[in-house]
Amino acid sequence: MKASKKNTARTRLYGRGWDFAIDPVHRTGVAAAAAAAAARGEGSASGLQYRTARGRLAPGPAPGPRGTTVTISAAASAPLPAHLPGLAPLSRLSRHRRRLAPSSHVAVVRRRHRPPTPAPVAAATPPEQSPVKATSSGEAPEHRALVLTGFGGYEKVKVQTRRGGSPGPGELSVRVRACGLNFADVMMRQGLYDRLPSLPFCPGMECAGTVSAVGEEVRDRQVGDKVMILARTGLWQEVVNVPAVQTFLMPEGMSFEEAAALPVNYITAYMILFDFGNLRPNQSVLIHMAAGGVGTAAIQLCKTVENVTIFGTASASKHDSLKESGVAHPIDYRTMDYAEEVRKISPKGVDIVMDPLGGSDTSKAFHLLKPMGKVITYGVSNLITGQKKNLVAMAKTWWNQFSINAIQLLHHNKAVCGYDLGNMDEEYKLITDVLLKLINLYNQGKIKPKIDSVWSFDQVADAMKHMQEKKNVGKVILVPEAPKDESKKAEN
Repeated sequence: MKASKKNTARTRLYGRGWDFAIDPVHRTGVAAAAAAAAARGEGSASGLQYRTARGRLAPGPAPGPRGTTVTISAAASAPLPAHLPGLAPLSRLSRHRRRLAPSSHVAVVRRRHRPPTPAPVAAATPPEQSPVKATSSGEAPEHRALVLTGFGGYEKVKVQTRRGGSPGPGELSVRVRACGLNFADVMMRQGLYDRLPSLPFCPGMECAGTVSAVGEEVRDRQVGDKVMILARTGLWQEVVNVPAVQTFLMPEGMSFEEAAALPVNYITAYMILFDFGNLRPNQSVLIHMAAGGVGTAAIQLCKTVENVTIFGTASASKHDSLKESGVAHPIDYRTMDYAEEVRKISPKGVDIVMDPLGGSDTSKAFHLLKPMGKVITYGVSNLITGQKKNLVAMAKTWWNQFSINAIQLLHHNKAVCGYDLGNMDEEYKLITDVLLKLINLYNQGKIKPKIDSVWSFDQVADAMKHMQEKKNVGKVILVPEAPKDESKKAEN
C-alpha cells in the first residue's frame, strides 16, 4: 500500500542524518541502525523493539492498538536503503517530529493518538546522556569553578563549587579538560572590560573538553565529541552548558591544551592580519608582545605568506625563541625605542602594525606605517601596571590616546582599524568560517599552538601573575586538576 502524506509519521536517527518515515498502516517498518550500533561496537541491531508512551521511548512491545511499534532488523554495517517495505518516500515525510537522544536507535512519532498509559513508564536513557548523576536529593552534583568575587588583585579569583544541570534546547553539556588564559581575563579581573556579568561570575573565554550530554534540537554533535568552545565569559569550570553553535570539533591529533589555546589567539591574529590587514607576499609586519599568545599565533600565520618580514617586540631573554619561530628583527622594548629600531632597518616603515598597547603607542604605530599601511588596535594593555586598577595609568593612557579625523586619514593614505573579538560573540558564521580555515592550517602542519605552561585551577593566581609579568612564551593554560608534569611545562 502506498503511504499518503496524511498518514505518514516521521522518524529520525539522530547523529547520522538519516531521515525516514513509517507508514502507520503497516505498523512495522524496517530500518538500518548501522551508525548507532557501530558507534557502540555492536555487531547487529536486529530484534530491537521500542514503544512510545507520553512522548517517551521504552523497550518492549506496543502498548496497545493505538501505539506504533518499530522492529529494527539490520546489520551494523548495512547502509540505509533509499526505500524499504513499510517506509514512505523521503519526499512525503511529515513535518511533525520528536527528537531522540543520539545514543538511541530509533524513535517513532505518531500524529494523532497517544497510547493508553496505565502506569508511568521510565525512559530508556543511557547513563552517559546525563552530564552528571543526580544526588539522592535529586539535585545535580557540584563541580569546581573559578569565580571572580570582586574586582582587584589575584586573590579575587577563587575556586568555588557550583551545581550544574542538563543542557537546554540547542545546548551541549561539556566536561572541560583545559581552559585558555587571556589578557582580557586580566582586564576583567580589574574591572577594565566592558559588558561584564554581575559579580560574582566565572571568567574564561575559551576551553576544550568532551561532550557529555546533548540538548534538544542539536543535530550535529553527539556524546563523546571532543570540542573547543568560544564564549564571552563563563568557561573556567569543570562542566559547562553552552550553545552548540559556540562549539567546534577538534581536529584529529590535537590535544585539549592545544584546543584551548587556539580560538581566541588564532582567530584574533588571523582576522587582524588577513581580514583587516590584507597581508600579502613581500610585506612587513610589526607584532607587539610577540612572545605572547596572539604574538606567537601571528608569527605562525605570517609564515604562511611568502617573504613576509616580521618585527617583534619582547624582552631580551625571549629573542632567541623569537628568532627560532621566524621573527627577523626582535626588539627589546624595555631598553630601545622600537620605532627608531624599525626605521633603521626599514626607513619607510612597515605595512601592518598589530597594536595591543593603546595610548601613545597607537600614535607611534600610525607614524610607522608606509603609504597604504594599516594599524589594527586590539587592546589597551598599557592600562595594566599592577595587580589592581591604576587610575594614574588610566588617565595617562586616555590623555595620550591617538586621535585622527577622516580628512587627515585621506591625506595620509593610511588606515586605522579596531578589533574586539569579545564584541563579535553573536557573529557565529563569521567566526566559524575563520576557525575552519585555522583548523585546515593546523591539519596541514602550518600552525600549532605553542603552550608555555599548564596550571591547575588552584594555581590560578600564580598563572595570572606569570602572564601579567610577561614571563610566558606562548599560551598559558588552566586545567581543572593538577597537571601531571610538576614543572608545569608542557611539551610543544
